[in-house]
Parts: sequence; C-alpha cells; structure tokens
Amino acid sequence: MTIKQLSIFVENRVGALLDVTSVLRENNIDMRAFSVAETTDFGIVRLIVNKPGKARELLRAAGLTVVETPVIGVLLEDTPGTFHSVLETLFRARISIEYTYAFAKNSGTHKAYMMIRVEDPENAAKVLTEAGFTLLTPGDAYEE
Repeated sequence: MTIKQLSIFVENRVGALLDVTSVLRENNIDMRAFSVAETTDFGIVRLIVNKPGKARELLRAAGLTVVETPVIGVLLEDTPGTFHSVLETLFRARISIEYTYAFAKNSGTHKAYMMIRVEDPENAAKVLTEAGFTLLTPGDAYEE
C-alpha cells in the first residue's frame, strides 16, 4: 500500500519555499508531511498533501518541476526501539532504504508515521504488513 508523495525541485534561493507554499495555501491544499533536502544549487521539497493530484497540477502550472513518487508510511508507537524494529524487518528482507522522514499522526496520541522510500514500495509494504506493522493508507493521508 503506497502513498503519493510529491517531490518538488526548487532553486536554492531566498523565497523558494514560498513559491511552493503559496500555491498550496491559495488552493486550500493541506500539507500532511514535509521534508526538505538541499544541495548548493537546488533543493527537493517532499510533501504528502491532502489532494496530491490537484497539488501536482497546480505546482506544475506555477512552473515548478514536480515528480510523484510512491512511498510507504509505517505507524510508530512512542516506545524505544520501534523504528529499529522497522529497519530490522526491512534489513532481513534485503530491502534498502533510499530516505525516510516522519510526521505526527494526531497531536496527543504519541504516535507518528515514518515515511519510507524504497526501490520496491509494494514489496516493502507487504513485508512490513506481514511482520505486523500498521501502514498509512491513502484514505488516512489524503482525500483523492
């Protein structure tokens, strides 16, 4: 079970994030998760939003380069070693992680989702589900 993540390539300059968030705000699109990776010349803004298809098209229309990528979200309890257990499960299945980032599920619940990008997200989702982990569903993440 995968989630649609938007990766937006932005120039590394003052105001570049405003270009992205302005489009989202003006079109009532809610960010559920957010990550930024940067290099000297550009950055990659990774987003989980409530309306990924609409956001993708609006961001492209604003002149931004947007790629939709499947990721998986794993629910983590707020206990020591939970993420380690996820990593160990993927390691035993010989699944390599490209990157990961987290977001809180609901305030006050002491739970979070780890968003994980792997080469074969469907296989990783199957492995994690079979190991008893709870995955984020598209219905949990967005409205489309």
